[in-house]
Amino acid sequence: MWLEPAKSSILRLIVVGVFGGLTFFLRVNMVSVWLVFSLAFIIRAIYSKKYRLLIRQIVFVLTGVLIVFIAILVYGLMTNSLTEMIDQTFVLNFKYASVSTNAEKIRTLMAFSSIIITYGGHLFIGLYIYYLIAKTKSNQMNRLEITLHFIFGSYFLVNAYTVVLSGRDYLHYLMTQWPILVIYTSYGIAVVIKSLNANRTALIAAYILLLMIVSQPFYIGWKEKISYMYKPNQYAQSVEQMANFVNENSNDQDTIYVHNIDANLYNVSGRYSNSRYFVLPSLNYEQFTEIAEDFKKSMENNSPKFILINADVYESKQLNDTRLNHFMVSFIDDHYKMVPEFENRSALLFELQ
Repeated sequence: MWLEPAKSSILRLIVVGVFGGLTFFLRVNMVSVWLVFSLAFIIRAIYSKKYRLLIRQIVFVLTGVLIVFIAILVYGLMTNSLTEMIDQTFVLNFKYASVSTNAEKIRTLMAFSSIIITYGGHLFIGLYIYYLIAKTKSNQMNRLEITLHFIFGSYFLVNAYTVVLSGRDYLHYLMTQWPILVIYTSYGIAVVIKSLNANRTALIAAYILLLMIVSQPFYIGWKEKISYMYKPNQYAQSVEQMANFVNENSNDQDTIYVHNIDANLYNVSGRYSNSRYFVLPSLNYEQFTEIAEDFKKSMENNSPKFILINADVYESKQLNDTRLNHFMVSFIDDHYKMVPEFENRSALLFELQ
């Protein structure tokens, strides 16, 4: 679409819109790449005065987006879940991102930067910057290339901001930064190969080195997984034992609630949450009082048969309701009894009296 915009067929433009719509509903911050490139297309068309082409692109891409939106709208209306979907997918997500402080954003940025450096990403970014400087000094970069690299840089910065926006260093947020890092890595590898092209021995050595750098994250990941499989830690064993106990001492109609521990317990135990709050979003509930009150009512009106809670939270002497920990501990003490088999564990299990 960028290199030969006039040759983009109607079907291709609609498909682009469909995938854009799907991306939007899959993970909102992944739309940053669409935002940056859409602005680039608009600016380019206006600058070159190709208004008819721009209108054509907008109409058919939006047609693809609307196909997805209409399908989700119809499904939401048929299942009576549209309002809830909008509230949890968009409203709550924006609230979730808005409560973080600048200090939390900086901490998250430092944590993600550390991960990228650990896996050698900074080396390839450095080579990419070297490529840009060398091409610029030798006047070998035409206007199209300059524009493209400017778009890459804009996407990198905009997406990086969305990655740290929530102030939480969850790795699945960082995944949306990988596409641009792959592009930078490709340029970095190209620089190395081109500079060593005349020396076969050096080229082979470079290939081996690059292979080692690229394979390092996979090696570390698989090593951790294998170690976990054969030597499960005490916490993992405790969680599995709890899930088995819940499954054996309840029926399919009974519900549970998991507080501040592994939510995979729902899947392992085969039991549903007592309410839509199977995991509380990481918010300050002294500020989001409506959600807090709704959660409290769900606990009081539909109390789960079992509650599983982090031991550090339950045994803490300084509880408050920023994460509703004080409410949960008080609610457990008033209505539940501890299951003796799981005393003195990192996760505790309580049964409704």
